[in-house]
Amino acid sequence: MTQWNETLEDLILSRHDGLVSYAYLLTGNMHDAEELFHNAVVKVFASGKSGMTVVEAETRVRRAVFTLHIETDRSNVWTRLTRRFRTPAADPSPIDFRTDLQEALRHLTPRERACTVLRFYDDLIANAIGRELGISESSVR
Repeated sequence: MTQWNETLEDLILSRHDGLVSYAYLLTGNMHDAEELFHNAVVKVFASGKSGMTVVEAETRVRRAVFTLHIETDRSNVWTRLTRRFRTPAADPSPIDFRTDLQEALRHLTPRERACTVLRFYDDLIANAIGRELGISESSVR
């Protein structure tokens, strides 16, 4: 069993990029992704719980990233209002697939984005996604 500070150091050194990338899929913004990642790490390690492996810590941080993202969106009334009144973008030029995918994700609501990430990144099926988000399977579809 390792101390929590050793686990934290190992997590940051070995899993930082992957976890920030996961947060980026949810936020669509690198600054917000980094902040979300840091908040998740603080949430997981704030208790000072020892005995976690790096794999367990990564799982908990990934879950915290997801939970914090959903909680932040639910509480941010301004974001929801501006999304509702957003003007549609001009016809996008086909630069490359990655840019098109990022742009497409940017136009989804946080719940739709979370469903997409859970389906195609975490490889969950509709009923599992519904359980994660606390919504019905038909809402996921």
